[in-house]
Amino acid sequence: MSGDRHLDPGWTVVHSRDVALPVYRLTIDVVAQVEQVLPPLSEFALRALGAGLDTPDQIAAFLGLDLNDVQVAIVELVRDELVELAHHEPQSDGQLSGGIALTRKGQRLLGGGALTRAEEVRILVDYDGLLRLPVERRSWLLAPREVREEGLFEIPASPSRAPKLLELDGAEVMASIRATPRSAHLEILAISRILRAERRYVPALMLVYLKDRGKEIRPVFKVADLPQDGHSAAFVEAGGIQRLNLANASTDDKKGISARVEEALQMPVRRARRKANDQGMKAGARMLATYDHPRALSSAIESASERLIIVSPWLKSAVVNDRFARKVRRLLERGVDVYVGWGLGEQEASDKLAIARLTELDTEFEHCHVEHFGDTHVKALVCDDRFAILGSFNWLSFRGDPNMPFRDERGFLVTNSAVVTETAADLLERFSATQ
Repeated sequence: MSGDRHLDPGWTVVHSRDVALPVYRLTIDVVAQVEQVLPPLSEFALRALGAGLDTPDQIAAFLGLDLNDVQVAIVELVRDELVELAHHEPQSDGQLSGGIALTRKGQRLLGGGALTRAEEVRILVDYDGLLRLPVERRSWLLAPREVREEGLFEIPASPSRAPKLLELDGAEVMASIRATPRSAHLEILAISRILRAERRYVPALMLVYLKDRGKEIRPVFKVADLPQDGHSAAFVEAGGIQRLNLANASTDDKKGISARVEEALQMPVRRARRKANDQGMKAGARMLATYDHPRALSSAIESASERLIIVSPWLKSAVVNDRFARKVRRLLERGVDVYVGWGLGEQEASDKLAIARLTELDTEFEHCHVEHFGDTHVKALVCDDRFAILGSFNWLSFRGDPNMPFRDERGFLVTNSAVVTETAADLLERFSATQ
């Protein structure tokens, strides 16, 4: 035992157990300072003002644009307090007259500052049930049902309840979500409400150490070979040793325990998870026919709980209609991240109204990402870490109506969580590249 690199000198591991550490996945509303991106025309107008032009006529002539379009851009700049009207006299035709000047805010933006606006934003936060603080989100958390199915021992939260609003600290929440793409330009000012708290679990290995000379007990939790020091201390403070009667943990079969520990700690996620993935690789994939795809798309939009990714070369109103937009809106209102990548060739190949519907959602919801790729032949649908479909079906331009002339479109459905996660990560890299 003394040669085992996972054991501390002077201590012997006497017991090990596969456990589940408690996490609450929170859906919360926050008031945040969100970094805004100026529309291209507004940005051109602002830069023209910075170059010394000071009337709509001058800016329109300089940019070679229609005067009415420039007027609209200036009104938007006034609303954002980036410019102010000087010596303005209303005209009967509604046109702006007089000079336009940059405000200090506009000058700072031109000097390299950021344009921000306070908005209410809905975000997902993982809150550790033992540490009692927000932690970085993990995509492979287990639901209570999965914990039972895999036979894991549930370590209870302490206290055994979800966090209350006053327990959430804005700075801690900000630190926990800073790494997520949609939160990179977001600064939390206040936390408004907790809308939902769902129990989740981190699969881990609990080791029980006994001091070689004495009766002192030390529980240690490890996730992917990394000790969770804070969890161990919180577990002891909550009386976990007494509740689980760890002081009487058996020291039988020390050699077997050592081998079991070594096997478990070599895995990035516990070995039972790998076994489930291996089984899923064999049984969790099948071919889809043409008319299976619309049902899969509808199911994904209605059931996604964390993330939905759709990549399709074209957008057509036959699919992206008002009903479709309302469904996606409800998904976004639940706090689900939505990614839509589209575009093959010129934008004219897609319907302007379909583009407008998705663009409106992208503008309204910070966690909606609609990107024009311009060169994608990919047709993909990914729902959470539950399933991914890749094939020839054009998700956002072909309805797959059985009453229409038959089109032979095929897709490959995968439900293996490891493959789905890898597929999602590969697709999301394209979204990151366009930002």
